[in-house]
Amino acid sequence: MRRAAAAALLWLPYAAAFASARFTLPPTPRAQPVVKRYAEPAPSDATPPADAFVPLEDGAAAPPPPALPAAPSAKLVAFLWANTLLLVPVAAAGALAGANVLGERWAWSWAAARAGVLLALPWIVLSFIPVDKYFPSMADVTAHTELITASALGVEFGGWKRGVGVVLATTLISASAGIFEEAAFRGVFQRAAKWLFLAAGGPAAGFVGAVGLERLATVAAVAAVSGCFGALHNYCRGYALLAALAGAYFGLVYALTGNLLVAAVTHATVDLVAFLTCYVSLCTRSQADKDTLAAKSFKVTDALRATRANFDAAPAANGAA
Repeated sequence: MRRAAAAALLWLPYAAAFASARFTLPPTPRAQPVVKRYAEPAPSDATPPADAFVPLEDGAAAPPPPALPAAPSAKLVAFLWANTLLLVPVAAAGALAGANVLGERWAWSWAAARAGVLLALPWIVLSFIPVDKYFPSMADVTAHTELITASALGVEFGGWKRGVGVVLATTLISASAGIFEEAAFRGVFQRAAKWLFLAAGGPAAGFVGAVGLERLATVAAVAAVSGCFGALHNYCRGYALLAALAGAYFGLVYALTGNLLVAAVTHATVDLVAFLTCYVSLCTRSQADKDTLAAKSFKVTDALRATRANFDAAPAANGAA
């Protein structure tokens, strides 16, 4: 177990880079928006493009933001799925170092998968509570999630074929995120943190007993790793807190069941329901609400929308060439 803990600590900087890079690897970074007022077209002999305007120095009005895409992007879905694979080396390194990543009570069974789905239900129910009405900072979390969903899946229903494609795409991303994030954060980092807390708290065993020390180490490990999990998902106001709470919940599921499959299915189910309910909500909104959402700007979602724009522009560029 010493080797597993050491490997986890060595891999932690790489995991931080991987997790922070998720959703933020656009081929062409998008510049920060600049508030400007646009007046008349720039002078030119040829007809200028529609967006070629001369900015006025003291203006305050910005050009309208790009509309949210109507249809899904297979390339962006593949891009998001590929990002979930960045944690595979972490899980593999932990397993090679001796960590029992799968858990002490690992079982590949329908019963374990069913338990994972059932354990996802409490979190899903809580997710429908409109907390943004009571905590305004959580409105940014909602908008952030909606922009990610809109960028990948679009905001318009398009028949049963598109519906099937959306379900398959969200299932792929959710399952991959559930498996590899749980394997890395719970199967490697949480186990390594627990071992370190047990080693550091050895003298306390005389006061709380071996069982008490085991429980304290488990709680401390869940808290520490979920805190790191939240910090690495600090995409906007409130997102880090929500991610930390979700990480704590998944960590407790892993600790109590001793089976990575249960935790992975719980995580994947939560993600899948979040994606699909968000998609349906977006598709049933008015155009005015969609335009309001499109005007919102966050660092990660701006980068993701720029990536989508690059993917969409590539076929046209190739056709023109």
